[in-house]
Parts: sequence; structure tokens; C-alpha cells
Amino acid sequence: MISTRPRLLLGKWRYSIPSTLLASSSSLTPAVRTFHASSIRRRAEDAPEYEYIEDCERLERYSPGGYYPVKLGDRLCDGRYCIVHNLGFGGSSTVWLASDQKQQRLVAIKIRTADSVEESEEEDILIRLRGQPSIRQLLDTFIENSPNGAHRLTTARAIIADLVLAVQSLHGQGIVHGDIHCGNLLLRLPADLCRIVNPLSLYQKFGNPILEPIVRVDRKPLPAGVPTHIIGPVRMGIRSDQITDSHLPVILSDFGSSYCPDKTRRVNARTLPHLVPPEAFFVDEQKDEDRLSFPSEIWTLGCIIFEIIGGGGPFSILGGGILQDQVCVLGKLPEPWWLRWESRAEFFNEDATVDMATGATPFKDSLEDRYNWFVRAARRRSEMEEQGEDEKRAFLHMIETILRYSPRDRATIQDIVDSEWMQTWALPLSTKRQR
Repeated sequence: MISTRPRLLLGKWRYSIPSTLLASSSSLTPAVRTFHASSIRRRAEDAPEYEYIEDCERLERYSPGGYYPVKLGDRLCDGRYCIVHNLGFGGSSTVWLASDQKQQRLVAIKIRTADSVEESEEEDILIRLRGQPSIRQLLDTFIENSPNGAHRLTTARAIIADLVLAVQSLHGQGIVHGDIHCGNLLLRLPADLCRIVNPLSLYQKFGNPILEPIVRVDRKPLPAGVPTHIIGPVRMGIRSDQITDSHLPVILSDFGSSYCPDKTRRVNARTLPHLVPPEAFFVDEQKDEDRLSFPSEIWTLGCIIFEIIGGGGPFSILGGGILQDQVCVLGKLPEPWWLRWESRAEFFNEDATVDMATGATPFKDSLEDRYNWFVRAARRRSEMEEQGEDEKRAFLHMIETILRYSPRDRATIQDIVDSEWMQTWALPLSTKRQR
């Protein structure tokens, strides 16, 4: 399911701001601001414990160096941005829906934790990417001090075309996004929502914010810098089969994990587990040439393309882990990796055949098997249009050139753009929309 979001801003805690009202695969997000804060860290043994609240940020991170405490009605940047709702959270930021009192529009305020600011290249990268199509645009940054499902086939093709072109733009400028997944693909908000600035109008359409009180386990008073309530995220989602051209093009967002491989050595994957490329498990941190780079993102992109077309990605973390499932589909790992994979004997014989004696029997599939189940069967179950045989052949060929163990053997982003499937079935939809 894809949901709607407005534009993005970043705030010592830092905010950043993007330029058009958009929608995301998980919830609504507006223009973007970034925001930071610095303070002395509280020792872990001094940190209080809190009563559990489902589907919210880690409450213990409301401490010096951590999350910025926000409440409805807060005004930021000299009163320009008024907080009206919550959009979501991540490990190093929270995102808020705000009304821009100056421009009379909704924006998204991304508030980074103080301790995440220095290690992130997000702001610099967004500034470099200003004006690029299919990339979430940064509108503004400012600093404040603080106390602490399956898509319709035509739509799926168009979304993939937009995503591939966005990644092509990034890679062409020497940038790896670092965390591509469906939750970072944003759709445009319907025009009638773009100019809502009155919180009451927003609440009438999407419901009042749900507040959950924060309570310490020991029932002592909350420390300074901890909000009194958690605000549940606004739900502005739409069914994936209801997405139309009016919601497109999709915009690639969240550059908090982005980096430039010629300047930054990245050895750990920061994307979702089922999208992690195999080389991420075998990076030798002692060898400077061993690192993640553009080919690693190509692998992740291939998994996302597969997921957008069907009802799931080609690999799963269920039943033993992502590496095990990759071997089930693609066969034995390259010998150096295979020998370093200490738990391989729990699932496989030395020739990578399934070891039936282990009791933990993985499924042995091919990419086409996974396609038939996660794409073809999923579309049939949903009574949605299927790819014809010619399109299926071209699609699987493109995916096979992407999901190769050796990074140097994988397709480049230009190879993907030039592939038969992109040229015949996906890119024409993007070109037609731009006319």
C-alpha cells in the first residue's frame, strides 16, 4: 500500500525542507526541513524505563543527544512552522507535519537527533541535488536549541521508471542513496490537500491526533526533555490499486544514509534486511578496497523493482536469514564468501544442495519460481493484469543481470535504463507523462 505525504524540511536537532507536496509508501510527508541539538549524554545506567507504547520511537532516546521533544502547536523557526501532526520516525529522526505560515502550505519537518548530525551527509547531498526531477527537494534548513500491496501493472511500470531515473541521476553525480525501499518512495498529494493549513480542516479529513501518555515504569516524574505524550502518525494512505497518474511521478526521499563512495567508505548496509546485498556480509574492514558502493545499491534496486511489480521481493528473511534465501535462489556463493560463511552447514551441503538432515529445510527455487509466486500468482489473486510472456522474459532478464553475486558482474544503472524491459514497457510511460 502506498500512502500520501507532504514536503520535507530538516532541524541543533536540525530540520530540512523539500519543495512539493508528496505522498509516501508508509504515510503522508510534506516539504522538508532538518533540525539538530547538542547536549551532554545521559549515562545508560541513569536512563529511566518507560511503559511500552506500540509503534512509536524509542522513548529512551528522549535524552541529551537524542530526539527533540515535540508537541502539537509547537512553532519552529521563529514561528514560521506550526506542528499539526506526526508523520513517523526513524532511528535518528522524527518527521512532523507542519503548516508553513508564510507560504500557506503543508510541509514536512524532519528533526534529526543531535548525535546523528555529524555523521550524516544528507543536507549536503540534498543541496547538490536541488532541481533534480524525481528527487525530494530540500527547501530550507535551520537550527534550533533544545533541552535534548500490488499496484496496477501500468502504474507499477511508471513507478519503476521514475525510481530508476532517480537512481540514474544520483549515480551520475557520484551519490549512493543508501536506503532505497518502498517507504522512501513518495507520491504526490492530491491538489485539494496541498493548501490545507488549518489543523481543524486536516483533522476533519483524517481524524484527530491520537495521544498516548508517556509513563515511567517507576512512576517517577518525566525527566526534562521528555514529552508528556506520544503522538500517533496521521494515516493518509491510499490503496496501491487506487494510484493514478495524478499521484505521479514518485519522488525518492530520505537521504540520511546517502554517501559519496569516492569520499566515504561504507562497510555496513543501512537498508532493510531483505534488500541487503550479499557482499555486505563479507566486507573485510581491514582492506580499504573492500566496501559497499554503486553495485550494492543496484542489488537493492533490483529487489525493489521486483517488489513493486509483484506482491513481494525475490528474497525473504524468514526461515533462516537473507543469505540463506539468496543461496536457495541463486546457488552457491563465490568460494571466498562461501568459506567465510560459518553457518552454511546448518542449511546446505558443501555443493550448496539442501541438507535434508538439518531439519531446517529451505526452499530451493529459481528466480522464475519466485516470479511465478510473488508476481504472477499475486496478481492473479488480486485479479490484476499480468505481464505477457514477452514482457515476463524481458523483465526476468533484466532482474537476472542485476541479482548477480559479484558486484563487478552486475548491471550498472545505465544498463538497466537501456534494458529491453525499461525501453519497451516502463520508460515510454514516463516520457508520455512529461509531454
